[in-house]
Amino acid sequence: MRAFLGAFSLLCGLLTPLTASAQPDSLWSVRFYVNDGANLISPTIYAALEIADGGFVVAGDADPSAGFSDAFVARITAEGAVSWYRTLGRSNSDEVATGVVETPGGNLMVVGYGGTGVTPNLVMIWGVSPVGDSLWSRSYGSSGWTQGNDICLLPDGNVAIVGFRLGANLVRSDLWLLKCTPAGDTLWTKTIGGSNTDVGNRVLAGPNGQLIIGASSRTYGQGHYDVWILLTDSAGQVLSSHSSGTAVMERCYGMLADDSTIYVAGIAGDTLGSESDGYLVKADTSGQVIRAQPYSAGFTNETFRGCALRFDGAVRCVGWAGSGAANPPQPWIANITPAGMLQESWVNNGFQQGQFYGIIPVTDGGHLIFGTITEGGLHKGYVFRIGNGAGIAGTVTEVELGEPLAGVRVDVEGGAQSALTDALGRFHMEIRPGIYSLIVSGPCVSSDTTADITVIADSTAQVNLTAGVPRYEATQTSVNIVAHNRIPSGEPFTIYNRGSGAMSFSVITESVSPVGNWLSASPAQGTVPPHDSAVVDVIVTADEPNGGIYDYYGYLSVRAHACPDSADHVPVLATVLDASERGDGLPTEFALPAAYPNPFNAATRLSYSLPRATRIRLSVYDIAGRLARVIDEGRREAGRYEFLFSAAGWPSGVYLLSLESEAFSATQKLLLLK
Repeated sequence: MRAFLGAFSLLCGLLTPLTASAQPDSLWSVRFYVNDGANLISPTIYAALEIADGGFVVAGDADPSAGFSDAFVARITAEGAVSWYRTLGRSNSDEVATGVVETPGGNLMVVGYGGTGVTPNLVMIWGVSPVGDSLWSRSYGSSGWTQGNDICLLPDGNVAIVGFRLGANLVRSDLWLLKCTPAGDTLWTKTIGGSNTDVGNRVLAGPNGQLIIGASSRTYGQGHYDVWILLTDSAGQVLSSHSSGTAVMERCYGMLADDSTIYVAGIAGDTLGSESDGYLVKADTSGQVIRAQPYSAGFTNETFRGCALRFDGAVRCVGWAGSGAANPPQPWIANITPAGMLQESWVNNGFQQGQFYGIIPVTDGGHLIFGTITEGGLHKGYVFRIGNGAGIAGTVTEVELGEPLAGVRVDVEGGAQSALTDALGRFHMEIRPGIYSLIVSGPCVSSDTTADITVIADSTAQVNLTAGVPRYEATQTSVNIVAHNRIPSGEPFTIYNRGSGAMSFSVITESVSPVGNWLSASPAQGTVPPHDSAVVDVIVTADEPNGGIYDYYGYLSVRAHACPDSADHVPVLATVLDASERGDGLPTEFALPAAYPNPFNAATRLSYSLPRATRIRLSVYDIAGRLARVIDEGRREAGRYEFLFSAAGWPSGVYLLSLESEAFSATQKLLLLK
């Protein structure tokens, strides 16, 4: 590895608009070019990343014109100052960096490709410290062309890498997918493809461990290359596959995704590649294409290489536009409205030539755009930051432990804007100045609202949000009930929430043997506070001929809105006895039998007996004599009455159970222990 320093300069007023609308404001820019007599560094920047401290890391090819070049990586501060830049590679070998992520420990993982022949045959991964020191490297070989094109950080702290490798017939390539640890150790690899050439270009982390992949395929589509969108599960198994294209060429180069939409940016052109337009595909979260269309700035050779969302829901695409040798490629920025209209378009005529290879959103608002330019005949790496008005940014963390929460949705109340947190719990949305409320929600958190967030022009409001995480715990493997024929009989089933957020639940019963409606649960749905429990009364109501003993079998299907979302399948085993075995006749006296169990945790059974019809009130008081709950009240006929009493959410302590009637009263102590 070689380390070097170089000069950079600021650039303002870069872009010349093709339309009458105002061009994006350049906040700062960086040029990378070094020629110290021994080394020539004139990089092309292919990837960029905003890191936790607010700065940026960029990566690419140190000198694309050289016979043997190295991968390039550099760190830039939030203000546009270069902290360091390095090359990564071996002598007599050609390496290129195509993607970079920051691992939970603060180190960097750089992915790319390399080799010693005319075609790359190794996927390369490098570990780099926060100050640019090379920590380790890994390579993955193939018998032919093999390339790593992108990398993303996953919520579990591992990374996913996408690219392609030579297929089984040694001619075509298959999409290649790899999951590995932050140290570069392989967890699994997958190849996905068909009878023709398939190339993985971009990979993003989706919900519930899924991967969203943007690709180019000659197998799945209408003819020549088509844009190919795949979703896989956390093990790399394909969940959905959709293509977009025509009989000519459409390819994927850039991609973004939020909680409702996937956008793919690329190229649409003839089969020879002599003429092309920028191409933008809009799809839903399953990859099903909603809209796909080409865009032009009036040149014969145009391409979109990256895309990012703006505060108003528009998509900002970057790439280049030109018309052959007489008019070489110039950097191109285009804004596409949510309805698919070309809103604004700028082609940079300030340089001899240049190409933008990507764009990323910035937490403080606006975007970082990167690629290459040519100035005075010199090829230079180029990065610049543009603003885009006001915004809201921050983090979402777990309310008790302070751990970052990934994949959480942050919505503007009453509006259409939203953002998803990344693997480090960060989110950002651009928005017009005003006062807003934010709603935190998601499949793994309890919803919460934060109000009165003031956003002023040309600034970003920083908001740190917290959310509770409910966690379901199952302690009962079955429910066993001794029931009596034609008399409802039950046992409690306790649902525990060990997490920091409120947990909703639902219970569905299934009567297996015999088939029927003899099994029920009450309540069938509810909410459990953090670190608390709720009791569901599982009830068996049998209707059999007298004089026998019957075995009943069924299930409780318990679903808890928790982290992870939990489903519990609990067997219910019931032995049904003849009602005559209870010796049920009318009671001969008033009675308030002892609660069972007592002491109790969360729930206990209460009962009382009446020898004749009378008005009663069954109540629970705290130790100070304050009424806590009325369990039963009103005129009741003679008989025995039974209740499942739940004290979920109550503090531990002594309570008083009281039965009052016109001719009888009784009290007993209840001891709640948690």
